[in-house]
Amino acid sequence: MTVHQHEPRLELGLGLIGIGRPWPTDESEVPSEEAVDELLQYAVGRGVRFFDTAAAYGDSERRLGRFLRRMSTADRDAVTVSTKVGETWSTSSGSAVDHATAALERSLDRSFELLGRIDVLQVHKCTAEVLGRRSVVRWLEAVKHDRVPTLGASVSTTSDLEAVLSADLFDYVQFPANARRREFADVFVQTAPARITPILNRPLASGALAHTSDPFRFLRETFSSGVVLSGTTSRDHLDANIASFSGAA
Repeated sequence: MTVHQHEPRLELGLGLIGIGRPWPTDESEVPSEEAVDELLQYAVGRGVRFFDTAAAYGDSERRLGRFLRRMSTADRDAVTVSTKVGETWSTSSGSAVDHATAALERSLDRSFELLGRIDVLQVHKCTAEVLGRRSVVRWLEAVKHDRVPTLGASVSTTSDLEAVLSADLFDYVQFPANARRREFADVFVQTAPARITPILNRPLASGALAHTSDPFRFLRETFSSGVVLSGTTSRDHLDANIASFSGAA
């Protein structure tokens, strides 16, 4: 099993919730299969190498997996695919969080079926309480040993971020970070072990920073390495993010 080795740098990745379910609102339009293929191909062509999906992202894993299966082995080996267990979503019942090991195992099996290979497995909505369950920790340790090369966690509070950073288990941690929301970045910079790579979501503060002169400046000045997730489904918006991200660096 290949573990991806990245040089220490800040790179732009693509978050894929919007290709699988309405996002950011229930009225948002989910793009067609053809539009998704075009977006993913365009992203790869522009140098995006990190793709972030989840079981809770509706049809996202299936659509990404469909695209990945058409790539050559060399091209597939050049990208990192990250998905998540711990939360599911359906059009009828919405989101459901379940960190029982049986539910995690079912979710992982389905993710493998849809994606073919997983490079990073994150615990979705990870909390200190979840990490206090010995059964979950044992399950994650077994998964890292046998099935997935690297583990991560996605958190929603700074206290949960602290719990993830203190656990001797994870290679990545995902949290929101931007010039308007600095508290997670402060905790990470002050306490994170060097081995943990940050995955930064909401870098443009849900669009509030999109039209500022240098929207990625705070992230660039704060993090020397990691992944910054662009969450768009639009090629034009992705192109603008790539230009802003690389042009200001």
